[in-house]
Amino acid sequence: MSSRWPEVGDLLLHTSNDGEEHQGLITEVAGSAADAGFAMGRVIVKWHGDSAPSDYNWSYGYSAVNVHNCFNSFELVKAC
Repeated sequence: MSSRWPEVGDLLLHTSNDGEEHQGLITEVAGSAADAGFAMGRVIVKWHGDSAPSDYNWSYGYSAVNVHNCFNSFELVKAC
């Protein structure tokens, strides 16, 4: 997989549109290219602290494609 593709155990650093920074651990990646296509993948995050980004959907998480492609919003620190 690409180093930009999210995997369970990766640290996700997110900068929202208002400049706020959030950190969280990826706990689930549901859907994949083999399952239903990249567009269907979702990334569930356990956020550090008491708050999550305002654009985080608690039911769906983030689109795996957005995490992969949006360099200005998402940075991944890969798990070893």
